[in-house]
Amino acid sequence: MKLARRGLWVSLAGAAFLLAVSAVAGAGKRAETTLVFGTASDPVVLDGALVSDGESLRVIDQMFEGLVGLKPGTTQVEAALATKWSASKNGLAWTFTLRKGVKFHDGTPFNAAAVCFNFNRWYSFKGSFQNPDATYYWQTVFGGFKNPEKGNPGPDKSLYKGCKARGTSTVTIFLTHRSSSFFGALALSNFGIASPTALKKYDADTGEVDDNGVFHPTGTYSTQHPTGTGPYMFKSWSLGQKLELVKFPGYWGKKAKIDRVIFRPIANNAARLQALQTGEVQGYDLVAPQDVP
Repeated sequence: MKLARRGLWVSLAGAAFLLAVSAVAGAGKRAETTLVFGTASDPVVLDGALVSDGESLRVIDQMFEGLVGLKPGTTQVEAALATKWSASKNGLAWTFTLRKGVKFHDGTPFNAAAVCFNFNRWYSFKGSFQNPDATYYWQTVFGGFKNPEKGNPGPDKSLYKGCKARGTSTVTIFLTHRSSSFFGALALSNFGIASPTALKKYDADTGEVDDNGVFHPTGTYSTQHPTGTGPYMFKSWSLGQKLELVKFPGYWGKKAKIDRVIFRPIANNAARLQALQTGEVQGYDLVAPQDVP
């Protein structure tokens, strides 16, 4: 389960619960298991390219995967949706061999064309999507946009040059200059690969950014239909009440042991502690130092 990657606090009772889940995971038919986790607030949206806050990225982490990831507990890059990779001698072309047999949560096949669609989408963001607060990680890692708005960085400031699908299982990403950060940055949750079908169907690229840099979608992709390849898929989101994910039965990798994960926003720190003590949640974030014991 990917939740452990972000260092969540779990009570002793919650730990025992997780062990019990592990013990029965292979024992045939079993009762549905649920983990409820207390968060400080709701996510902003569920589109990794448009957020930089931890509440959003924690949920996104469960649903999306990038070409590469990080070995848990380390900064060592490991395979994810790509199984192998190599760079040209001049460092300007990176070729990735993609994992076969992977599907997005909506049944769309994951392939080289999907990878290029995502990179070209990010590079082609327009209007308020170019607000530095909205696409912070793209601008930090890759720099400019294909068609920059006035005052925004353009192709001459971009690390990204293009993407080419070579069949269904091989893709090459072209850079404008050498970069020591490019490869490691691909492990960021912000560069998780999304279903092109869902992005187009649910108007992922419609919306605006307010004066505080917060993205407000007018389409339904990032609030009702986020679609990745990860071990969990989106089920529902009631703002201020709960966000629910369910296990993706078609996941290519090790199947999740917990059937449902519910993120429950509880703004008050003392209230999150109380919810843990009463069993309403099995874990929570931002534990005050005096509450750790």
